[in-house]
This record gives sequence, structure tokens and C-alpha cells, in this order.
Amino acid sequence: MDPLSLGKQNSAVVLETLQVMNRPATVGEVSKRVSDLYKIPMDRIQPLVRDLLALGEIHGFFIRRNQWYSINEVVISDLRKEINSYVEHILKENVSAPAIGKSTCSSQSPLMMRLGLMDQHILSPRFRNIYSLACDGAHAASEVL
Repeated sequence: MDPLSLGKQNSAVVLETLQVMNRPATVGEVSKRVSDLYKIPMDRIQPLVRDLLALGEIHGFFIRRNQWYSINEVVISDLRKEINSYVEHILKENVSAPAIGKSTCSSQSPLMMRLGLMDQHILSPRFRNIYSLACDGAHAASEVL
């Protein structure tokens, strides 16, 4: 995982969305927020958000009570510290950050690696990156899966 390009990772987008909402939310509510923000149709984004929230629960980033997901504050606080430390290391050493999924940097923590791996664990190969869907603009919105 490259913390310097977190905004381009689906898992980070869903995590940040739930953080900004600042309250427990359903899959539908998180999906709606991402859909509105990135201008992606709900039918395209909701399955991805559902899978990422489920994976995030398994990896400890989210807590689910019934249908409501919330941030696991302890884990996210640790993740923030580790990302800040990693970025400081990159800036201090003037080292290039590794490409997503190609990390060999020993300073990455297990939490950082787990967040990066969430995108790779999505079961359905039809999903694309939220960021690239949004960048595709109108073409992505009209593209049929």
C-alpha cells in the first residue's frame, strides 16, 4: 500500500467516507455518499462498498452491529500513526514510495499492508477502482458491466 496515493484506493475511499459521516451507517448510506461524491451510479458502486465494508470488518477496520458499520477508532488511530511515520520516513530518506501492491518497504506496518490488500481481495473481478471510475466521467457512468 502506498499511503501517498491512498485516495486512489477503494478501501481508503470507503474508510474516509465512513469517517466523514462520523456515525454508524448502512451499506446503502455509505454507497450513496460515495456515489454522490464520485458521480458513479448506485448500482455500480453499492456491491463494491458492501464487499469492502465486509472485508474491513474482517480486517478490523470497521465494527458492524446489525446492518450498521462504524470505524474501529483504536485500529484507525494506530493506522494514522503508522502512515504518518511511514510518510516521514519517505520524506526524510527522500525515497520513492512503492507502487500499490508492489511494496517491498520493510517500514510498512501490518495495518498498512492489510488496508492495501483489501482492494485485492474483492471477490468480483468486474469492479474497478472508484477513483478511475470517477475519472472516466460520463463514459464510466454509461459503461455496461
